[in-house]
Amino acid sequence: MKYLYTLLLLLCSLGVTSAQEINPQKALADRLFAEGAASLFSEKPLLAYYQILASYKLDPSGASAFAMGNLLRPSSMEQAAEWYRKAFEADPSNDEYAFQYGYTLASKGETDELLHMLDRHIKLSPSDSRNQLLALGVLLEDRQYDHVSQRLPALLESSHGTPYYAHALQIAQRVAFETHDTDAMNRYLDAALEFNGKSLNDLTALLFDVKENLNAEIAYKLLQKIPPSQRATSNISYAEAAILLDLNRIPEVFGILQRFWKIDTTTPEVAQASLHAFLSGFVSKGLDISPFLPIYKEFIATYPTNFGAQLDLQSILYVLGMHSERQAQLLRMTEEFPSGHPELWNALFQNFISREEFDELYKYFPQAIKQYPKEGSLYLFKSLAEETAGELERARETALQGIAQTDTTETEVIGDLYGQVGDICAMQEKYTEAIAAYEESIKLNGKNPNVLNNYAYFLLGLEQPAVIEKAVRMASKAVALQPGEFRYLDTYGFALFLQGDYLQAEIYLRQAIERAEAALKEDSSSISISSLADYYYHYAKVQEELGNLPNSLLYLQKAKELVSTDEIDLAIEEIKQRMESSK
Repeated sequence: MKYLYTLLLLLCSLGVTSAQEINPQKALADRLFAEGAASLFSEKPLLAYYQILASYKLDPSGASAFAMGNLLRPSSMEQAAEWYRKAFEADPSNDEYAFQYGYTLASKGETDELLHMLDRHIKLSPSDSRNQLLALGVLLEDRQYDHVSQRLPALLESSHGTPYYAHALQIAQRVAFETHDTDAMNRYLDAALEFNGKSLNDLTALLFDVKENLNAEIAYKLLQKIPPSQRATSNISYAEAAILLDLNRIPEVFGILQRFWKIDTTTPEVAQASLHAFLSGFVSKGLDISPFLPIYKEFIATYPTNFGAQLDLQSILYVLGMHSERQAQLLRMTEEFPSGHPELWNALFQNFISREEFDELYKYFPQAIKQYPKEGSLYLFKSLAEETAGELERARETALQGIAQTDTTETEVIGDLYGQVGDICAMQEKYTEAIAAYEESIKLNGKNPNVLNNYAYFLLGLEQPAVIEKAVRMASKAVALQPGEFRYLDTYGFALFLQGDYLQAEIYLRQAIERAEAALKEDSSSISISSLADYYYHYAKVQEELGNLPNSLLYLQKAKELVSTDEIDLAIEEIKQRMESSK
């Protein structure tokens, strides 16, 4: 029911009317009030509004004012606050009136009035923990720790044994932490442990709450207070590993990960999900994931049918550069899981391309596409393989077939396929078709840095001043999306060079070279020799325009060492002649 929440709040108001003898005017007010509730139940909020408003005018009671606040709250918190104020002033001892008025004041940021109102109500109804919590929350946001500390004992006492006690303890822990009160911190942690110790789930939630909202050190101190028998559970072990990871105690993390999935109460599915979460965390932080390898191998030996673990293992092998072992793992998976999975096929095809085993990809493609005929990424990998093999027309046809077959909701994949068509058409010198494909790709997904970069570089190659500005914009966006990618840095730098912004061009082209050379040292396949030669050439041209002729000559010679072309030879001779003439 659309107005259920409002109706429930309104019905709270119905029970407030006194049972004393009433006069005719009040009787009419009560009847209108009841009719308003009935109208709201029938989903006639406008009629309910006028009925209850008429009731209030006849009898300006806290109940009718509160009901008006409930009615107006979904549409106007400002008007609701005014009606809640009237309700509270009519009956300051009513806990519900006080809380709802306080809540609306809090949402409006009227802290002074809120604290005044709350203090007034707390004196009248000291057992209502909600309003005390609200007041302490306001004071805590203003960092008024002394005032919070003064109010804490009363809150802890009144909330003990209620659902609000956990929130009160959280406030106490935060104040102790932010004021560096070690004694108070330990006292409240002990209280939290005692309160949450009845439930392992609650205890796990507490550990994560402390870790996220206070810090990992405090969470670890709390962890030490848990009896060893309880710490051996899978939930607590998971929390302990997460805390140790935040503390950068990596060997201890792996010590837990090696054993926690073997706990009897842990299902293979939960264990794999937990391992996957930690694996993802290590990858995102750029940490060494090699210790995961023996853990996953042991896990898979125990649970060989767990597809998620098998998929994680091939990802580990990929990150570690163990491509042969990864391929063997993926091929085993196609046999062990004959129904396959898009992620499995994508990983296998990507590995085939990295090893330039195109015939293998072509061999498995029919099987993969039979299982997933609308999986556009499979067509994309096949097209990339054909492009790398020099079969450009075949690659273009495959990409177009993928566009036609892919589910129309998969706009990102279709955008990638259009980007692939654009790249191929550019290589085929089909410029009109290339532009049309690139534009369609960007329309479907304007945040693909690879497409933005390739389109920009293509436009720069047209040597048309009118499109340089557009190329600069797209190259800039590609760099913003992926700042560390040397290909994008080079394109942007070269675009700035052609625009005449030589100082900025020098900065980005130098970054491109530095990052490309670093990548080459780590992995010789990360960049082609011809591409690096292009970066040197672009940088040399910028140095020439800046008047740094010796530097220009140096980078032209570095380019020549990689790729010898007539263009580079001519540029070297021109720089040498200019240097001679300037002597």
